[in-house]
Amino acid sequence: MTSRPTVLASIVLTLALLGDSLLYAVLPLHASTFGVSLAWVGVLLSANRVVRLFAYPLLPRLAALGLRRFTIAAAALSGVTTLAFAAGSGAPLLLASRIAWGVVFGALSLSTLAYATEWSEVAGRRVGLSLALREIGPLLSLTIGAAAVSLAGVRPTLAALGMMSFAGVILAMRLPELKIRNAPRRAMALRVPVTADWLSLVAGFVTDGIFPATIALLIAGSSGAGQAVIGAGLLLGFKRIAVVVLAPPSGHAADRFGGQIVAAAGFGIAAAGALMIAAGSVTAGAILISCGAALTTTAIPVSIAARDADERVAALARAAMARDAGAAAGPLAALLWLDAAGAGVMYSAAGVLLGAMAMGLVAARHMNSPAVTER
Repeated sequence: MTSRPTVLASIVLTLALLGDSLLYAVLPLHASTFGVSLAWVGVLLSANRVVRLFAYPLLPRLAALGLRRFTIAAAALSGVTTLAFAAGSGAPLLLASRIAWGVVFGALSLSTLAYATEWSEVAGRRVGLSLALREIGPLLSLTIGAAAVSLAGVRPTLAALGMMSFAGVILAMRLPELKIRNAPRRAMALRVPVTADWLSLVAGFVTDGIFPATIALLIAGSSGAGQAVIGAGLLLGFKRIAVVVLAPPSGHAADRFGGQIVAAAGFGIAAAGALMIAAGSVTAGAILISCGAALTTTAIPVSIAARDADERVAALARAAMARDAGAAAGPLAALLWLDAAGAGVMYSAAGVLLGAMAMGLVAARHMNSPAVTER
């Protein structure tokens, strides 16, 4: 039960993420360089997440044709999408690139989780290792890559990152083949609360949607716009660092105590963070939300790994789709909610929602219910 396939697949994904991560930092500032308006920047940065909602139902069936080939193809396409931004201009070409990237990210995320959860008894430590490795690329891109943009320009930097992404093809070729049997066709509908789908939806809605979309506005309200950019950048960077630091130990904890317990802890910590933000402690609350999000990101796939082989990959895809749906709806709901009711009410409600998920998991555990592992 070597962890080598997990490590290889995770490095393939982290290499693919180099270009995408940098785009979030440079595209709004260099929109004219790419021949698009600021309005189109918003479309381009969200298109990849929207397309995944439609791609996730198909990806497990494509993976079942051969997970290794599936990963190789996605790794190759990741480099193409970054090079398209390095060389191309105009909304149609760049939108096509972002749509393709959305499929690539969904495919590589599913591939890494499939390799990590192949053996359920060590799924936690493998998922934790995978999540930590996948964050290395974005962290390097947002630091060294951003510095390279100031020295060499945005297009040469993206070209270099695109070529680096192609190294993932070589690594993917070294992956073993993993047989995935097609699960019986079933609707992708979300079901009753405290299933993996609902947990993923709520986590995406609050920790990946509301929180990143509003943290700069909250800081600006007390410290001014200049400090808000720096503060929000540091706190959102900490959110990634929290995954690197906490995913491995939380994975070990999930193997020992069960993913359900770790997920409950994650939702509880995030709930406390949301309530602290509602009370005015923005920095401390943001740190707790980031830590709670890291725990849930690890624990939910580990809980899914307890499914039988026919269900595992399809269930991972459904949970990923639910998290993306929540993350896509979160910013829109947050900005409307913030304007109508204010930050205190919004984060109080978010804290109650997260806390309800934590209590639901604890109650399900207390009643000896398998909750997130069955439907």
